[in-house]
Amino acid sequence: MIGYPFTFTNRNGLSINFNDHDSDPNNFVALQEYPAFDVGIKNIEIDKDGQHGIWDFNSFYGKRVMTFAGVIIGSSEANIETLKTRLLQVTSLPARPTVDNDGLVLIQWTDANNEGWQVYAKLDRAIRFNRNLKEKSRLDFVMTLKAPDPSIRSQLEQLASGFRTWEQSGFTVPFFVPFTIGLSYHDHIIVTNNGSFEADTIIRLTGEADTAVSNPYIYNLTTGEIFKVNITLLDETKWIEIDSQAGTVVNEVGVDVSAFVDPVSNYIKLAVGENDLIYWSDESNGLDNPLLTGEIPEAVATIRFRDTTI
Repeated sequence: MIGYPFTFTNRNGLSINFNDHDSDPNNFVALQEYPAFDVGIKNIEIDKDGQHGIWDFNSFYGKRVMTFAGVIIGSSEANIETLKTRLLQVTSLPARPTVDNDGLVLIQWTDANNEGWQVYAKLDRAIRFNRNLKEKSRLDFVMTLKAPDPSIRSQLEQLASGFRTWEQSGFTVPFFVPFTIGLSYHDHIIVTNNGSFEADTIIRLTGEADTAVSNPYIYNLTTGEIFKVNITLLDETKWIEIDSQAGTVVNEVGVDVSAFVDPVSNYIKLAVGENDLIYWSDESNGLDNPLLTGEIPEAVATIRFRDTTI
């Protein structure tokens, strides 16, 4: 990663590039050490009194600490000062943080396989600068940032979509322990997370013309997670959007509808590899099943996500 091109962009759109030797060969910022991307581990453990070992509990990833050690090269001391000021402007924390400017900087890079990755982080401590005596064309620095979310996501946002699902075949036998025979669904949405860690999603469930969609939910058959909202989408102009990373559920006018989220719900995340999702509602089976009504669902679910790794 020492030679990868990195771009740092703050919330105001101001950016600076590392390892860009082509734009201006005489004035640039370059890494001098392999950047450290350390991820903390959160864990609770209790010593076993009077015996070997510990009582160990679940472990989780914590924050990611990123350290960049590099050099600013300039054709003059003034040019070095300009690049230094630019670096400070891009990474500086706001005097009064707001929702739109929380100090996070978007760090993007392209790896040796030509795949683009990104992560949001902010300064963990002030940038340290150092210069040897009379060395006016070089300024060394060490910059440490922390990412509150340890995940590294692809720069490419992927999109998958499909129509509202319905039971196509199968039936339930009312035995002492009821069970279903040959149940299958029509209209699956297959999405693939090519990373190495579960991926967050932004899922939009829309209504459809001439049919009210009652209590819509998205179901990841691969992981068993369901997210259901007890609300009615009256037509194709109505929708809800579920953001698993932000933890929000809003409707088409941006109003929070999280009060209508069913208690069975878990935010939908994509397991590594292929995930099989369906968009379901109260109209997907029973007397409203398209097999009986002859009306094929036109309500659409769209899933946006980024391949994710640690």
